[in-house]
Amino acid sequence: MSKSLFKGRPCLGFPQFLVMNARVLKKMSIRYHPSDDKPEHTDMLETVLSELHLWPRVSPDVLLELRPVDGIP
Repeated sequence: MSKSLFKGRPCLGFPQFLVMNARVLKKMSIRYHPSDDKPEHTDMLETVLSELHLWPRVSPDVLLELRPVDGIP
């Protein structure tokens, strides 16, 4: 995992652990709250999305999704 990208974002460590170790994982959807007012958040999301697909995985066919939350519960 890129230390610079995920520094200060420990919430992504658990999904990465699952992708790297779960042998029967078929799909993982990571939901986030979008922030339209800060362009650096958009850049960060694009970087995270590209990094997600580089994670080593035990289950080669796992589908990873990064999607915004539709609404605030």
